[in-house]
Amino acid sequence: MAKRQESPRPRWCWITGMRIRKLRRRKLPSADHGRHTITTSYVYNIKNKGNKRRRTVKAVVAKSGVGIPEVKAALALLKACKNESAVKEALAAAKEIKAMV
Repeated sequence: MAKRQESPRPRWCWITGMRIRKLRRRKLPSADHGRHTITTSYVYNIKNKGNKRRRTVKAVVAKSGVGIPEVKAALALLKACKNESAVKEALAAAKEIKAMV
């Protein structure tokens, strides 16, 4: 009888503490309907990007003393306005509206 192979030791992510699974093959919608693989490094890069953002926000909050909601609102405002001068004008308009109300 053939000896059963032992499975290799599972890999663990040092940031999340979660187990990294083997490669999975699954079909993605594409023009040629070819096979694409989602690798562990692809998944790791996505998780790492979110963790990097989270660490950066925590560092800014600790340094400046403002809360996380304020930082998120400022990032959303920058994303919507595209440049710093438009952000300053929007904040000035918001201060005027707040003074009226």
